[in-house]
Amino acid sequence: MKKILWAVLALQTLMLVQTCPALDKSEKNCVKNNDFKIITYNVLYGFNHHKSEKIGAEWINKQNPDVVALQELNGFTEKTLKQIAARWGHDYAVILKEKGFPVGLTSKAPIEVIERRLKGMHHGWLHCKSSGINFFVIHLSPFKYKHRQKEAKSICKKVKPLLDNKESVVVLGDFNSVCSSGKEFLNEDKVFFKYLIEKEKKHKHIRNLNNGNFDFTVMDTFFNIGLKDACCDLIKNTPKICTASPALINEKIKKQQIRYSKRIDFILLNNELAQQCINASISYEDKHHQISDHNPVIITLNRNENNAEQKSILKK
Repeated sequence: MKKILWAVLALQTLMLVQTCPALDKSEKNCVKNNDFKIITYNVLYGFNHHKSEKIGAEWINKQNPDVVALQELNGFTEKTLKQIAARWGHDYAVILKEKGFPVGLTSKAPIEVIERRLKGMHHGWLHCKSSGINFFVIHLSPFKYKHRQKEAKSICKKVKPLLDNKESVVVLGDFNSVCSSGKEFLNEDKVFFKYLIEKEKKHKHIRNLNNGNFDFTVMDTFFNIGLKDACCDLIKNTPKICTASPALINEKIKKQQIRYSKRIDFILLNNELAQQCINASISYEDKHHQISDHNPVIITLNRNENNAEQKSILKK
């Protein structure tokens, strides 16, 4: 009887090992085959001026993402991006440009570059296709809302036909724009609003207020074509930010950093992908203060369309 029991246990163990694909790092857990994780992360001049590449790569590797979108890859080339991407298990990586403030995309699956757009853009944007999804990695102008409006229209002009054709689309990155879903919070924050006014008085090249008010038109441009904010439903239950000013990088007090922060990093999805979104979060781990002045945004999709019990965190 004992021999039969041990044989059954051995068979079950073998079946479990076979159904859980081997991962490069022992600390990674076996993930569901249908789960598809996406991260967007502004990494501050190439992982805090390249001082925190090791910490940044280790954190990304621990998340075991399928796709990573990065902004501010300053100092990186496509070759060096591929090298660091290999440290989180991605064999494929592409970059927008190799000067200034590049954006890039890394993936477990092959990447097809559709377009690299620089003309008329502040930093530019990258349109790629990987795992059957169109990814638009963007980094909009940090200084002028009117220029961001133009950039948003340019991107949406490319995205809208894909949506009309029922293709899967993800627009993600640093939008440098606030969202109307946080309007109540922003309007109540008189201290933060005063800070923005003073900033525009001091710097003539900064014009982020629209007629003396917060500008929501940039994000609305994306929402009006049917894209959805993957973290929208979390706003009521988490801090109202997913980015932080460089306060901790500059060793200022944490309270001041949070005081002058706002949510400007987003992952936007077409409606079909939104219905597959089973988790969305903004990571506030302390180590991010060594890596960047932004916090990464993470979403998980369940791409099994036949899963009738699947429940999305996003509304139609």
